[in-house]
Amino acid sequence: GRLFPPLKAELREAGCDVRLSCPVLGATRQGSQFVLSTPEGEIDADGIVLALPGPEIEQLLGSIGGAAVQGFADIAYASVAVVTFAFAPGTDAAGTDAGLEGWSGVLVPRVQGALMTAATFLSAKWPWMTAGADAAPGPLVRVSAGRFGDDRIAALSDSEIIRRLLGELPVYAGMPKVPVGFHLHRWDQAFPQYTPGY
Repeated sequence: GRLFPPLKAELREAGCDVRLSCPVLGATRQGSQFVLSTPEGEIDADGIVLALPGPEIEQLLGSIGGAAVQGFADIAYASVAVVTFAFAPGTDAAGTDAGLEGWSGVLVPRVQGALMTAATFLSAKWPWMTAGADAAPGPLVRVSAGRFGDDRIAALSDSEIIRRLLGELPVYAGMPKVPVGFHLHRWDQAFPQYTPGY
């Protein structure tokens, strides 16, 4: 949220045509250029940088064909759920009870069998998140669940994911179990696996 407005302004000052809410519906090649179809008409481009899931890249560039398009649909993805827990002011954001004072987070290895894959002490990693008028009143901790080959989160309700992660938070990150608020977001098939050839 802080990066995009100044980036947009700087790009426009440099003469770039910045279009928002203008999805690319298709792409073709004409000589050395690409022609992008959008709801606002066609755009000619010297090159394309894509930030899309593999299957969508293959679908978008299917008419171009060739080596540039092959293999994207074969990229494997994992689904993840991310819960941000807000704690009361004065709660230790860096889990000192677990000996993690000054740390920005922890990773939980697969061999632990936990639902939790990571916890990030947002307040320790980015102190501005709990400082200033627009900041959260107390520490924020972001907890992730889901990894490739572990689809347990798909079978769990949002409330069950939150309950399970709250139970694991004291074990792996030293945080108390009682947040004052939380927000869960699921990212289905959103985490590409960086296997050889990716």
